Amino acid sequence: MGHVHSDITKQKLSMLKKGDKNPQFGKVRTMKGKYGKNHPAFGKRRPGTGRYGKDNHQFGKSPSHKAGKGIYGKFNNCHFRSSLELFYLIYWYENNINVINAETKEFRVTYLTEDNLKHTYSPDFYLPELNILVELKPEKLHTNILILIKFSALQQHHIDKKCELWGINNIGDFVTNTILTNKIEQYLNNNLLIIPDIQYNRLRKNYADIIRTII
Repeated sequence: MGHVHSDITKQKLSMLKKGDKNPQFGKVRTMKGKYGKNHPAFGKRRPGTGRYGKDNHQFGKSPSHKAGKGIYGKFNNCHFRSSLELFYLIYWYENNINVINAETKEFRVTYLTEDNLKHTYSPDFYLPELNILVELKPEKLHTNILILIKFSALQQHHIDKKCELWGINNIGDFVTNTILTNKIEQYLNNNLLIIPDIQYNRLRKNYADIIRTII
């Protein structure tokens, strides 16, 4: 949970860096008034931009748990990066199914895109007792060509495991019940769910939309 300062504390913190107490007092911003060709970075490429496959500095690395635009946090000591992942973690917890994060080197596979560029990919979770590797995506993405290429590479590499591509409809009734009975709030109160305030507020605002997507 993020820390919320009182109004008095905010005023005190503001006074500490007011006027000549601010480290930027009297200084002119280096880039002030510099646009287009006059900007030092004009025409320069940011590190990693335009680099593909093994030339990209992120090749072979798992993304940060805060990467992307999804809701992120931790449930029962397992990281999630979307509301879909959170609901599945709750579902597995409620059904006493052991789960571990699969975004590690152990489960990572290499695949080629349609333009023959090499990339790496890891599924979301592994259910060791069921020997299932799980990739979670909204149903609308289950026919996406890139998703299918990645998932096919996963199946070909991990032939000793069952690979599954699941969406919210697999546990639709459970998700609806979890929202309507305020179970997420209960997990938050007993610290089983750790999520930043801003992410929690986003999740609550999305409740109605989540229920509407369930068939």
